[in-house]
Amino acid sequence: MKRQQNAPSHIKPAPPEMQLRQISWLQDVDREVMDRIVSIAHLLEFEQDQIVVQEDENGNGIYLIVSGLVKITSSNKLNAFGETRSLVHTNTDYLGVGGVMGEMALLTNLPRSATVTCETPVHAFFIKADDICAVMDDYPFIEDHLWRVCGVRIAHKLLLHHPDYQDLSTQELRFFCEWAYVVDMDNAVEADAFALDETMKEVVLINGRVTCLPSHETVTAPSIISPGTRFLHLKSPKEARRRRDRPRLLVIPRTDFRLTQKERATSMATDNTHARRKVSYLGR
Repeated sequence: MKRQQNAPSHIKPAPPEMQLRQISWLQDVDREVMDRIVSIAHLLEFEQDQIVVQEDENGNGIYLIVSGLVKITSSNKLNAFGETRSLVHTNTDYLGVGGVMGEMALLTNLPRSATVTCETPVHAFFIKADDICAVMDDYPFIEDHLWRVCGVRIAHKLLLHHPDYQDLSTQELRFFCEWAYVVDMDNAVEADAFALDETMKEVVLINGRVTCLPSHETVTAPSIISPGTRFLHLKSPKEARRRRDRPRLLVIPRTDFRLTQKERATSMATDNTHARRKVSYLGR
């Protein structure tokens, strides 16, 4: 093969900011936030077949993939809210550029829920747990983004083996979850209740505990909320809940009701205006 005489002997890596902008939820952050993240992110290299994180070990931070491919293998359980929930099958998934590893252990303060192995050589930025938590305190939208990543992963794992979705391929199921949004019930409701409506195709409790009304069934994350549920009622007063215990939902909208973030916020505020009166009636 003829060598290109003018080809450089090596390719200079892109600046950290440019690499981090490959992460979808970091693409549009402003300079102040990006500078903060760059200052705490450490670029690491992993060899093919090297294990990055091991299931059941304690989480110490998150990894943001900027090159390469990893395989995610999880056993037949999901850890959330301090309990182990059984699933039917072992799950295998893959993550490439832009993927996040370790967010579930970070957000729930529970052991890692999967083993991650490099399918190719991988470059990933590592951010220590204390450092990213400080960023989330100062910029809450970063935590919201991580919860969506975490929530979609949980929902995909649950729906993959749900009877209603057996005809969907893995890619089709991913597309189905693409428009999903996260609801932090501590911020979304004024009456300790969240109203479900016809715009929602599936609602998945990804963290915490709630009571379903009118059935009065107590549900612990991770769970798909049963059809027929009209309201989700919080189990404990807001001031009594720790940050990692706050109930969060992943809502997958019906095709005809996919809204922008601004439209969704307005709709949710309207839908929950009368939640207190309705929940009081259903709770009798």
